Amino acid sequence: MKLQDTLRLQVGNKLHDYNVRGEDNTYLTDYILSLIEEEEIDENTSDGFHTFKELYDHRIALFIALMKSHPELSWRANNHDDGTGIDNWFIAGMHLPTGDISYHLPATDWTKLDNVGIKTSNRSPKWDGHTPADVVSRLNSWSANMGLSRKLANKATLNSKGKR
Repeated sequence: MKLQDTLRLQVGNKLHDYNVRGEDNTYLTDYILSLIEEEEIDENTSDGFHTFKELYDHRIALFIALMKSHPELSWRANNHDDGTGIDNWFIAGMHLPTGDISYHLPATDWTKLDNVGIKTSNRSPKWDGHTPADVVSRLNSWSANMGLSRKLANKATLNSKGKR
């Protein structure tokens, strides 16, 4: 059902509920719906600042940079753990201390992860069922703890040199 059809029913029902005289409010419903333009949502859909394509391009670039900066935690695979895959996409992920994260990335970006020490295989590690919300939570927790880990590492280095 199209958005306009759904709204037509909802608006029509609401007008009917408030119409104590039993008048036909079709003209009002049609007018309200004429003010609403249906747009196709695609990669060019924008929030007024960025398109979906721009946001995906940013996410992909940021994730690749994160993986390259932590190759010991990172992996990439041609297929899911069950052997299935998506044409023109591969799976990339990281085993963070806070839990696994993964994304599907365009096959055109595969070579951006070459020669940096990232584990590569035909099948991905077994998926732990993480959701997009889990990925954000795990990244935020890991990021928050990174600052503490660096402070402790720096303090240990200074202490080992006899400085306080």
